Amino acid sequence: ALDVIRCARAAAAAGGGGPRLTCAVTPHHLLWSSSQMNGTAGLLYKVNPPLREPSDNIALRTALKQGEIDWIETDHAPHPLCDKIYPPYASGFPSLCLYRNLVEEVLPFWGMDEDAIRRVTCDNICRTFGISK
Repeated sequence: ALDVIRCARAAAAAGGGGPRLTCAVTPHHLLWSSSQMNGTAGLLYKVNPPLREPSDNIALRTALKQGEIDWIETDHAPHPLCDKIYPPYASGFPSLCLYRNLVEEVLPFWGMDEDAIRRVTCDNICRTFGISK
């Protein structure tokens, strides 16, 4: 998906026009890979879009730090976790519970400063949707 976003943005910048694009990522797509789906707890990690390879985590993290991803959004999965382990195996993860740890501990560990974190958690969203802070 990042490649599609990059190509569309490049075409628009080169004068090809097109719609204004935004791109967001969830905490679980930054933190987890498909390897979490192995073992007995694997169904808890069933999300849509699905988790990918560890190299995709790195690509998403890099794109976030470089400003190619506009903001971090959460998957407000409304179902209890027990719905994930019994048929029909609900998809999604209530990633709001991951958000605080990601913002306060993980993003600084990855080298994002306060200004960069503010951009991907508030400023870019407000600017895109015309919300005053």
